[in-house]
Amino acid sequence: MKVIFLITFPPAYHFSSSTVPAHRWKNNKGRMLGIWREDWGHILAEEVKKSYPEIAFEVWRPDYRAEKEYVHVFNDGVVHRSFPARRKITFYGLKLKWFYNSPDIIKALGKYIYPNGDYQNTICHIPVDYSFLGHSILKKYGKKLTFIHTSHLNPAILLSRANTKNPCKWLHRQLIWRRYDRYLSNIQYLALSSDRIDFFNTVTPDCRIYTFNYLWFDLSWSRNKINNEKARDLLGLPTGIKVLLSSSRIVPEKQLDKLIGSLSKLRNSNYICLISGTGEEKYINYLQSLVNSLNLADKIVFTGYLDETLFLYYCAADLFVSTSLSEGGPVSVLKALALGVPVMATDTGIAAYILKKYRVGKVLDSQNSEEWSRIIDQFLAGNEIKSLDPVVFASEYDSKNAIEKLVDAYQDSIERFIEQQGKS
Repeated sequence: MKVIFLITFPPAYHFSSSTVPAHRWKNNKGRMLGIWREDWGHILAEEVKKSYPEIAFEVWRPDYRAEKEYVHVFNDGVVHRSFPARRKITFYGLKLKWFYNSPDIIKALGKYIYPNGDYQNTICHIPVDYSFLGHSILKKYGKKLTFIHTSHLNPAILLSRANTKNPCKWLHRQLIWRRYDRYLSNIQYLALSSDRIDFFNTVTPDCRIYTFNYLWFDLSWSRNKINNEKARDLLGLPTGIKVLLSSSRIVPEKQLDKLIGSLSKLRNSNYICLISGTGEEKYINYLQSLVNSLNLADKIVFTGYLDETLFLYYCAADLFVSTSLSEGGPVSVLKALALGVPVMATDTGIAAYILKKYRVGKVLDSQNSEEWSRIIDQFLAGNEIKSLDPVVFASEYDSKNAIEKLVDAYQDSIERFIEQQGKS
């Protein structure tokens, strides 16, 4: 069996300027392009190869810095292919929007399609997303190759309707809704965590759904946790105060400006908030100026991008905070859960589902920053925010069990696809 995992968006080079990719090249203009194995496709590929070394696993992605196809084979046999990509402007509702497209990827997939390609042994794994490329591929080859989709987004976001009396805004949202409705109706096979089933049973009634609980990061990361005091000592953090931690890409969708605003309204000042990550320079500068204008420079610290030391910050944290508008996981919250750190997070992604399922943490309204202030104030005053037992978390999301279920789904969906072609 051959699995092609398609990452439908280019590398975010401007978010990763301080990191070194696992492998890199220089293009014909001397610019660096590379592979980050932290991307979900690569993490999944590594896990699959550990248990099923006989499976040929490739990760494909568009790259706007690539002028040709770049290929690298890692030691575990995972093949990465970076294809040329170009920006394409198209209507998104009533507005024009830039997307990335890759005719080279679409052409390369052609050799695997029914009836003359190697469709009997190949499956293409694509996340459900907003991308122009993913939609284009499914529209062109959806009936000619086995495609299995996974979704870690809050699915209601894909088909959310506008609650507005403005006719232009209503029509704009309605057109977007119809686009995603057509896209979802073409999906034949889905591998999902259990919290997504009801929604997708409604919007994709003819789709075969496989369930598996997999968060796509290595739980061994959490098995060497050190105690809070030792972590603070190693990082030089003060004792006797509460440490709040937020870790993400620093972009407007994460609503860090609203988080800073909510911290400025706290009655209790016995805390320090650490914000890790890198992102848009303009937004980072804005956040720093906001901190200064609110006289919070002694309370809010931007750590920049953290590699191995991020683990220590999690161990030192008393509360992990995520205020994002939209997430698939997010992995940052899942890591906190794996370490037993109390969490408050907005109602998006699989993390919110886990918080609700186990009745731990605090699930936030993404639009109500006043609520954030109230919950943090209560926490600083001594009100407990319950954490999830790391043992329970690990038993529920053990990667080995999940990988077995996913590979079974790969094989079953290929067999069903071949059977359908025989009947057609």
